[in-house]
Amino acid sequence: MDKRMIANKVWVFFVVVISLVVLCVLAIVIIIRPVAPKIFILKIQPCLQENNNPIYVNNFKVDDIKYICAEVESDTYPETLSVIVEPLDDLPNAHAYEAHLYAQTSDISFFIFDKLSPGAYRARILYARNTLGSVQFNVDQE
Repeated sequence: MDKRMIANKVWVFFVVVISLVVLCVLAIVIIIRPVAPKIFILKIQPCLQENNNPIYVNNFKVDDIKYICAEVESDTYPETLSVIVEPLDDLPNAHAYEAHLYAQTSDISFFIFDKLSPGAYRARILYARNTLGSVQFNVDQE
């Protein structure tokens, strides 16, 4: 064999080895890649709380102690969900809150601690920046 044939065989050998290494790395990445949890919002509605029990309402009054309540189903827990409350006429003026999911099927409440002015609002429940559900409601003067 001449030197050119040997060089070609060595080159082919290195290409095959590098290809196998790349395939193995890709396989490992695919195997250990985290899978996003499946979280479903079964119901979302504005609510008040009485003795730790939700009282679902369609609208709030300005002086109400406000919550956004949801029934959630998930294949993994605990997880932290967020809610964004934004006025429909002033989207840059949004408020964010968090709640923790501690069971596969659970009721969660987001306490809205900011005073909301009268007007129309939308609340969006999010997980990892993905909107899972939303509800619109009004805050009435009285």
